[in-house]
Amino acid sequence: MKAGWEAKKLGDVLSLEYGKPLPKERRNPNGIYPVYGANGIKARSDEYFHDNPTVIVGRKGSAGEINLTDGPFWPLDVTYFVKFDETKYDLRYLYWLLVMLRLPKLAKGVKPGINRNDVYALKVFIPVLKEQRRIVAILDEAYDCVTTATANAETNLRNAHELYESHVNSIVAERSINWAVKRFGEVCNFVRGPFGGSLKKSCFKPSGYAVYEQQHAIHDQFERIRYFIDTDKFEEMKRFEVSAGDLLMSCSGTMGKVAVVPNGARRGIINQALLKLTPGDGIDGQFLKIWMSSRSFQDAIAKQSQGAAIKNVASVKILKQIEIPCPALKDQDQLVADVNAMAIQVTRLETICRQKTGKCIELQQSVLEKALAGGLSA
Repeated sequence: MKAGWEAKKLGDVLSLEYGKPLPKERRNPNGIYPVYGANGIKARSDEYFHDNPTVIVGRKGSAGEINLTDGPFWPLDVTYFVKFDETKYDLRYLYWLLVMLRLPKLAKGVKPGINRNDVYALKVFIPVLKEQRRIVAILDEAYDCVTTATANAETNLRNAHELYESHVNSIVAERSINWAVKRFGEVCNFVRGPFGGSLKKSCFKPSGYAVYEQQHAIHDQFERIRYFIDTDKFEEMKRFEVSAGDLLMSCSGTMGKVAVVPNGARRGIINQALLKLTPGDGIDGQFLKIWMSSRSFQDAIAKQSQGAAIKNVASVKILKQIEIPCPALKDQDQLVADVNAMAIQVTRLETICRQKTGKCIELQQSVLEKALAGGLSA
């Protein structure tokens, strides 16, 4: 241990005080003081329970979450708040110390909770107050730099996705000017998912034929299956069977998301929240997916959608009347190739950004652990 540092139990450094319930009638959305839950500010109030800046520790639910307060506040009963001797310890040093200790790992129970005695038993190393403040200055600066780098990586990724979507919309809009136009119903066979009553919970089995849901269209993945039906139910609902090359479109809430069923996908059916489209001769499924993801189609279905609170795609009869550009197959193939080439570049950038973000997080933890073990030189 570095000279001038003391080994202590955390319970000798600080105390964790219980928060207190605050009835809803005593809360005010425009109140002066923040009301803290286990994972941050949950409400506001004109009253406060504790008047000094300190650290909030999640006690139940989001157990072990750490938040730093900057003035009077009200801690709810799912929290602890920290009390300590300000002549010996720096608030921000204690905040960083608690972050480094990763308190969520101490959580126990079905509804995760932290016993403060488990926190008190943790062994820590504490320097004198002056050294605590020096370390805090270094950590604050380092974390600002890492936070900026992480934000820049995320911004670059977001910009890349926006550029990709803009590029796709631009290609579709420009090239479709000279293409022949047909009705959607002329180029695809439509099958809307069965009525909800056809697939009750009692129908589901531990294994068997897959039941495809909105999540498969929204996330374009076909590996994770939650629900299955047996052979008898599958034969009964054969009309809704999914085949490789079919397009599945989400039809409620997050609507209009499209995925192409890949080769090798598990045999199964769609549920009530999906629309299955089987491309006819002369139309490529990947081309169709690109067009259905474009602004022109998304605007068309949004205009026709129904439902006030939760939007639902209009009836199949209406969808079939939407106009779709229908170029020669070689032009469809070229558009797919151009869009895929850009998608590869976006995927590469996404990988780089995620790697940078991961390294930033590792660096944050490394600097934090080194600083609080006395490993940072002047």
